[in-house]
Amino acid sequence: MEEKNQIYLVASECITSLGNSASVSTAAFKAGISLFAETAFLNKKLNPIKMALVPDEALPKLKDEDKFRCIPSRQQRLIKLISAAMSRIADKLPPKESMPLFLALPEFLPGRSMPMVGNFIELLASQSEVPLEIATSKTAEIGRTGGIYAIEQAFNFLIESGKDYALIGGVDSYFDPLLLSKLDADGRLHALGVEDGFLPGEGACILLLASSRIQKSLPKPWVKLYKPGFALESDHFYSDQTNTSEALDQAVKSALKNASLEKIQALWTTMTFESFGQKELGIALTRNSNNIKKDLRVNHPTDCFGDLGAASSPVIMMLIAEGANKEAVDRHHLICSSSDQAHRAAIRIDIE
Repeated sequence: MEEKNQIYLVASECITSLGNSASVSTAAFKAGISLFAETAFLNKKLNPIKMALVPDEALPKLKDEDKFRCIPSRQQRLIKLISAAMSRIADKLPPKESMPLFLALPEFLPGRSMPMVGNFIELLASQSEVPLEIATSKTAEIGRTGGIYAIEQAFNFLIESGKDYALIGGVDSYFDPLLLSKLDADGRLHALGVEDGFLPGEGACILLLASSRIQKSLPKPWVKLYKPGFALESDHFYSDQTNTSEALDQAVKSALKNASLEKIQALWTTMTFESFGQKELGIALTRNSNNIKKDLRVNHPTDCFGDLGAASSPVIMMLIAEGANKEAVDRHHLICSSSDQAHRAAIRIDIE
């Protein structure tokens, strides 16, 4: 396998509704725990909206409140969430080495959400204790697939710069009355009488990645990430077009093309269980069945975390890495991810 087609996941940390660390969140997920609860937000029928939220007391305070005075409250919460994850991973990073951060942010939904204000990475750098290369860092406001797009950016950086480390991550939150009211008006929030809705969550996750040049110096087991696959879907949730929902299949084919020939044992999906995502996932699995074991293990993290949005893919990668031990049953994993709009992505991860 060519060096340029693989990198390694070295360390990960997160904050979710299930815990303020990778180990706690993973243990709760494995135990099937979920902490959905009614919130102070009301839907159009004046019933409380259920969400899986991070407790306010688990979030750090903003260091420079004046700097954030003109920043929307949802974005302030995003900064708090991701800085909490950053502080957890700080001790796992190479000493005195600054590096870029490729960060997935909430999907910008025209007419339903607000775009980020200012330079998110600069704002995060002022809050975080981790030294970041601001000039080479990048963000993507494309939601669930953003973490896999961040992997692609890390691949490019590690190859072009000759450096051996990079950070990727994702952060999202539905803690926003405007966004919730719009989603509720669309009939998308799970509630009494709504059969085709989802449960919102929130969280943040940071991953430390290393180039294949230093593979032999990394501790085992090795968590190998292959180059991801991408495609754009014309028949997405907010599209008026009718198509055959083939983009996810294209992304999976691309992700598997340059990877190991061993069949996939475990599937991980960011699907929210809304019906629009079920068709495309079924098509992707059917058309790639030759690369998938018949006793495929299917994992739906939204069962426990709610929809983590832009944090979904990084959290899934963290769950795979946390379970990567010699006793692990599954060694060959596939992540399928779909944003609300056009972006579709897939990535293969092997444990060695």
